[in-house]
Formats: sequence, C-alpha cells, structure tokens
Amino acid sequence: MKKQIIIVALIVMSNVAMGQVFTEKSSIISGGIGIPNLLKSTLSIFQEGVTGGPVIYGSYEHAVSEDWSIGGIIGHASVTQQGTPASGTPGNWDYMPATPDANSSILLIGAKADYHFGNENIDAYAGVVLAYVSVSGDVLNYSGLSYNPHISVRLPFSKNFGGYAELGYGISILNLGVSIM
Repeated sequence: MKKQIIIVALIVMSNVAMGQVFTEKSSIISGGIGIPNLLKSTLSIFQEGVTGGPVIYGSYEHAVSEDWSIGGIIGHASVTQQGTPASGTPGNWDYMPATPDANSSILLIGAKADYHFGNENIDAYAGVVLAYVSVSGDVLNYSGLSYNPHISVRLPFSKNFGGYAELGYGISILNLGVSIM
C-alpha cells in the first residue's frame, strides 16, 4: 500500500511540475553541445591527427503564437590539425620541412524559426536556421550563409527546466542540451 501511495504521489507531482512545455509568449534559453564537430570530421578525411571538441551552442526562442517561435542561435567549435616533423636530409630531393600545428575555428550566428506541435508534456518542433558561418584559422578561411533545417524535442524536468535534442544543424548533426523556460 505504501508503495502505491508513493507511485501515485510521484505521478501527480510530475504532472503538476511539468505543466505545458510551450505556450504563447514563452521564452526559452538553451545551451548544449553538438556532435560530431563537422569541421573536425571533414578535415579528418584528408589528414590524420585532427583534434577538437564538440560544438558549443546557445540559443534564445520567443513564442510569437501558440505554435510558432522565433529566436537566435550561436555555435562555436575549434580544431587543431597536427603538424608534421621534418623528414629527409636538408638539401636533398627527399627533404620535407616541418609544418606547425594549424588551428581553426568555426562560428555560426543565426536566426531560427520553429513550428511547435502542440503537446502538454513534450515540446516537439521542427524549424530552420538561417545563419552566417565563418571558418577562420591558420590554414582555413571561409564565410558564407547557411540554411539548416532541424527536427527537435524538448522534455521538461520541471516547470522551468528541461532537456532537448535537435537533429540537423549545419556544423554538427545532433545538438543535446538543457533549456530554461
């Protein structure tokens, strides 16, 4: 009997604590990591010894209606391409001078729009990010616009805090993190 009362209490508390995840006039601040770092993955195809961490993301969304939100996003990642030691004998045909490590970083700054599929306990949404992407470093330099569709889900842990997963960003494939609502 005691076990049943505890289970019922937990169910009631979870429903009260969670409430509706996305409502009109909601504001959501999120932060997370993106995996894999696509700059690192791309460079690793052509060269061994490329290292780097995940993409770090931050975003803000504001509901403009019951189903739509708009906001901004920023993402950053860095990589290091391992240099090579000198080989051969200086002055001979087989001599290759040493190359230093090369560092590069990628920055994404953009606007996002999402359509939220109405559900009381899970915020499923799909949308698009239009972003300026800049890759800069010792060897690589590029900038341009990027169009990145995504599908996502946000699960509340409490009324004002939750976790999310977004699939489809441009400088990573999967973005996982937490949200403050």
